[in-house]
Amino acid sequence: MDSRKILKLIANFLHKELTSVGVRCNLAQGGFYMICDFTDVIKKTNKIVDGKTLCNAILNDIGIAMLPGSDFGFNNELFLSRIEFVDFDGIQALKLINKRNIDLSKMCPKIIKGIDKLKEWIKNQ
Repeated sequence: MDSRKILKLIANFLHKELTSVGVRCNLAQGGFYMICDFTDVIKKTNKIVDGKTLCNAILNDIGIAMLPGSDFGFNNELFLSRIEFVDFDGIQALKLINKRNIDLSKMCPKIIKGIDKLKEWIKNQ
């Protein structure tokens, strides 16, 4: 059950951070990924014309890998992606999960750094 708590905590963090910059996300329900819609924050350009090129641009520009929504049956014309959040220290997370004030920077520093980079990238588009 602690693993569910960890994933829910990280999912809530990602959802809060991404929606704060206008990305629409389905809040994960016990899994380790969520579908994100960048339509309202990313405009089509010569470089970004669909979900696949959006994911490629994010990977090339800031090193964050996401899968386009088209890999899961969504229309590729939509700016949808699936973002996973499993890059954390499981042993450290299990030690921290039942504390009152959980320091996510100790549990999942790479996720926090990645989301900060993604938010900055979105703001600069």
